[in-house]
Amino acid sequence: MNLMNPVFTRALIISSVAIALSGCISAKSRPVELAEEATPAPAPAPAAVDLDTDGDGVLDSVDRCPGTPLGVKVDAQGCEIVFTLQGVNFDTNKSTLRPEATQRLTEAAAIISSNSTANYEIVGHTDSVGSEDYNKSLGYRRAVSVLNFLTRNGVQQSRLSTESFGELHPIASNDTEEGRAQNRRVEIISIPK
Repeated sequence: MNLMNPVFTRALIISSVAIALSGCISAKSRPVELAEEATPAPAPAPAAVDLDTDGDGVLDSVDRCPGTPLGVKVDAQGCEIVFTLQGVNFDTNKSTLRPEATQRLTEAAAIISSNSTANYEIVGHTDSVGSEDYNKSLGYRRAVSVLNFLTRNGVQQSRLSTESFGELHPIASNDTEEGRAQNRRVEIISIPK
């Protein structure tokens, strides 16, 4: 007989109580009822899993820009932080927008206007032709050209700022005309409010 068996222990306790009370039972007394054992509470339901379906490091529940391409730098809302305006390049020593830049800048204006959670810095870049000081100034004029276009197309100027890196951050070789053309560009950087 196993004395540690819960069923045996319970029966022993009931018998002991019954013997102790046997002399106390009268015609008016009722038998003692034992309380039922408490049933354990059910386990809580598992919490819903929040995914990051585009793999940008921002959970879908807070991602304001779902579908961001893999490897793109994003802000806390999952929106691209820096984007180079492909097709918005400048002629040598110029800050005027080329006609082919209009469509891309119009698209950028719509994206910026729809994302009210950020401000944007427009950064002008140049190739390495000319002095560093001159290129810094030229990059700034390019950034201002883009800022002016964006404000004419509905973006609040208070959400935009400009900067120039001149020739300091090339994305292609300055040893070829093709590379220099790629470096004459503007980037837009998202800055969460």
